[in-house]
Amino acid sequence: MTFQSYITYTQADLGYMAILKNVCGQHSMREMDENFNKETCIDTLRLISGNRNLSEMPHYDTLNYYLEKLSPECLEYSGRFWLFRNYPFFLFS
Repeated sequence: MTFQSYITYTQADLGYMAILKNVCGQHSMREMDENFNKETCIDTLRLISGNRNLSEMPHYDTLNYYLEKLSPECLEYSGRFWLFRNYPFFLFS
């Protein structure tokens, strides 16, 4: 008998994964899944999300499920928060 294992991702893991998909010009979730499951990409997500225990990239179905559960207002706020936190000079332009 085999048991399915589950990985717990943080909101930062999933949020930054969505941002990376768009920043890196991945046109589909499947393309992102194929291109991002490399050690250098996992290291990058581990670094920016702060999750030192991250061992693999979230599957695109996991990311889609997460994004479907968020309200548009939450996504808008999260995007602004990320932008201002990482690029504070936008506050003054």
